[in-house]
Amino acid sequence: MRQGELQEREVLWHTASWADGQIQQRSAIRNPANYQHPGHDAWLGVESRTRPGSFHHQPFVVHGQSVWVYQWLKISYWQNMEMLDLARLVQDFAAAVRLADSRGPQATGSRGGRIYQQGIGPHTESQTIKLVVGELVMIDDAYSAHALDVPYPGSPRNRCDWCLGSEPIWDWAIEAKPLRLFGDNGKLNDNMLMHVLSPYPEHRSALTDCEKLVSFRPAARRAILICGYDYDRWSMDPAVEAFETLAAAHVQLGSRREAGFGQLVHPVHQRGRVFAWEVGGK
Repeated sequence: MRQGELQEREVLWHTASWADGQIQQRSAIRNPANYQHPGHDAWLGVESRTRPGSFHHQPFVVHGQSVWVYQWLKISYWQNMEMLDLARLVQDFAAAVRLADSRGPQATGSRGGRIYQQGIGPHTESQTIKLVVGELVMIDDAYSAHALDVPYPGSPRNRCDWCLGSEPIWDWAIEAKPLRLFGDNGKLNDNMLMHVLSPYPEHRSALTDCEKLVSFRPAARRAILICGYDYDRWSMDPAVEAFETLAAAHVQLGSRREAGFGQLVHPVHQRGRVFAWEVGGK
């Protein structure tokens, strides 16, 4: 776990701890002067976001500023984070891919109405997320509270693919990208790596999504997720390793979480893996 992560989580844990109905005070925090999160007011809550009668609050000091800490926000945060760590989320996502695929969905092209072969593989990014999240909700109630296509604060044209939890502070903000080196017809998709590795924001790649995620402050944690397919002689590993190298130069990239899936119904997209990394600011 990164040092910044330790400090942030310690602050949140101790401000959420209770003794005889009272929040533990600043003495419970290790190295409070090193707490660097630029959006600490969004993490800890501000007075305009209160729900009257649903919390007990006390002032708490971070970097010399008085900030209100809310029982409902902190307790919710720690309960949800205990249920949904990133490793478990990736395992569940992979299982949900397999379940969604087993239903034989068929994607339709946006141009000309072309109908693709059965299977989850040919679906677009947004279609894949909807299919998988639909299965996740049935797998575990922990995924029930969520929203898709959530606007970025201050930049509503930018949308976060998937947020878990509830407002005002989401538990997870997740951007997802497909990695599909072949098309429905079995031919190489020459443009796919652009959607993962391009440094240009106009391409909306996984790489630039990492930088966007850092600016998504109303979330306790943020992650980038890649769901892709392996083929004979065409493993995803080189592309994933290239992504990690490039992303680590721009953001704090956590440890890789990975889970596989297989026996899919599509004749080309038959097996694959889900990768995810927690993302933080440099």
